[in-house]
Amino acid sequence: MKKPITLLFLLIAAISFSCNNKEEDPTNNLVERKKQSIIDELENYEELSMFAAELKKTDLSNIDISDGLTIFALPNSVMSTFSSLKSGNEIDFDIYDYMWVGYYPATVLSNGTIYKSASGKELFLSNYFNDWYVNGFYLYELVEKGSIEENVAVYGIEMPYIRNRPYAEMVNKIFYNDKLLEQYFYDASLRISHVDYYDDDNISRSCFLYYDNRGDISKIIYQYSNGVQDIIEFDKSNLKYTFKGSTDYIEFKSNMLPKQYSFADTIQITRRFEYDPNGNIKAITDETKYGTFSTTYKYDSKYSPFHDCQTPKWFFIIMNENMNYIHPCVSWSNSAKSSGTSVYEYNQESYPTKCVKYENKERLGEYRYEYNIIPWDYKINKPN
Repeated sequence: MKKPITLLFLLIAAISFSCNNKEEDPTNNLVERKKQSIIDELENYEELSMFAAELKKTDLSNIDISDGLTIFALPNSVMSTFSSLKSGNEIDFDIYDYMWVGYYPATVLSNGTIYKSASGKELFLSNYFNDWYVNGFYLYELVEKGSIEENVAVYGIEMPYIRNRPYAEMVNKIFYNDKLLEQYFYDASLRISHVDYYDDDNISRSCFLYYDNRGDISKIIYQYSNGVQDIIEFDKSNLKYTFKGSTDYIEFKSNMLPKQYSFADTIQITRRFEYDPNGNIKAITDETKYGTFSTTYKYDSKYSPFHDCQTPKWFFIIMNENMNYIHPCVSWSNSAKSSGTSVYEYNQESYPTKCVKYENKERLGEYRYEYNIIPWDYKINKPN
């Protein structure tokens, strides 16, 4: 029986050659035999059948695989979209983009190393709190131990908070009551590089984000129109980030979503977060010297404007105070007896294009969202 999967798979196939049996087993025959073993394994999984079919047509004799071969096997849901993207956004599929030349089991992975694909594109490996990432995509479990033949293993790769397709919809501009409110710019890894915030059509401040070699935020700089600059850096200790020059800190859960945010050095509030199974904020509780104040949230099942963004989600929660980082927030209510709703319109890809917000049944205003379509690119996803 075929085993259905919904993940990207990393098939690590080691191809070992022995000088003693070259005459008995020519290199090309060994390559074909190993390739067929890989194909046989891929075909065990229904959702990898299209990649397996593409591999069947691929000649591996033109690359040097004497030291091994590592393959990223894309599921059918991704493979089928390469030739059916929106007009003007087609992406040519090259199977060599999804191969490492060499054998890379988990025991030899090295943080910060850049590997070359068989087509020459860069694949950046990073380790973040003992979790491995390839171009920012989470290597999260060993799918099948053992081997097809000697030194072969299968790993799963998850692209967090995104759908299985080779392009992303990245929010570019947000308007409020038809006036430009925010404009977002992204790096090659689909992370926010900077944001411009507008007031009456003029930039009032800009936010610049800097990342370390693990893909986490290392520094945030706010540049204001009056020339004032605010630089935010962190002293990081496992699951606790302390703001430099302050006692304010963020404490994280093991999945790097904030558990609590303490404003100990400023307004003396401890803010605690609870999440639903999808990673959306379910509740926020503020504990102050005046008492406890709580707010609960509910969400739609569609996609938020920042659903595809690869910036760590804690930025939206802590620095941007934005609930819409995975799914759109449709309602909220708090312990002060206030409540609000948001009514969305969506495009055909299930991203919001318009949102009308209400508080205590009074209309507050209308947000409008514009997007750029950007390919998921394995070429240059190296953190800055």
